[in-house]
Amino acid sequence: MAEPTLEAIDDYNELKGDKKKIVYIVVLVSLIIGAIYSISYNFLGNAKGALPIDDPIAKVPVSKALH
Repeated sequence: MAEPTLEAIDDYNELKGDKKKIVYIVVLVSLIIGAIYSISYNFLGNAKGALPIDDPIAKVPVSKALH
């Protein structure tokens, strides 16, 4: 059994009408969602501008008797 070629596939290079519009819409929406995610991550997701938090719970006192 030989591997299929692009010419043997039924719908190769035959997208017309609504199918072609749907493919373009899906690609365009995917790019827009990716751009929105990237922009929001760069503005909101980075910790560069985050305020330092001094959490006293994270600092557990250790007795010198344990050393």
